[in-house]
Amino acid sequence: MRLKWVVDICMDRRQKLIRDLELNVSTIIRRFKKEMSDLFDNNITNHEFLFLHAVSKHQPQMISALAKELDVATSFVTVVTDKLIHKGYIHRERSQKDRRIVELTLTDEGNKLCKQMEKIKNEFMLKNFEKFTVEELEILNLLILKWRGEE
Repeated sequence: MRLKWVVDICMDRRQKLIRDLELNVSTIIRRFKKEMSDLFDNNITNHEFLFLHAVSKHQPQMISALAKELDVATSFVTVVTDKLIHKGYIHRERSQKDRRIVELTLTDEGNKLCKQMEKIKNEFMLKNFEKFTVEELEILNLLILKWRGEE
């Protein structure tokens, strides 16, 4: 009987810790998105920056490859890239090799903005993690990889 009581206490504690973790992760994500949005001065959203950054790494980039890399639906890629095209940061063109394929590339303005935003993001991240030691960052990364199932 005592063993069951101990197990119940442990499960209650585990459930509370999981709920606390859920709340803390939600809070961190919301804060991160808001702070990144403030840093980008509403010129570009966090999603738009992620897309610009992904396209900048592999140009030209197919919409389907971008969707796979960012783990989003191709329809979402289309919506965000339409906004970036409208803002003048991305070109969308048919492939010269296969006209069925649509490729994305950064404009000169998009490339310039991406580099500028990357610098701002890096400074922001360094500032946000300055209170962590290298060892703590290693542990945090290991725990997140374990959570993602990539340990």
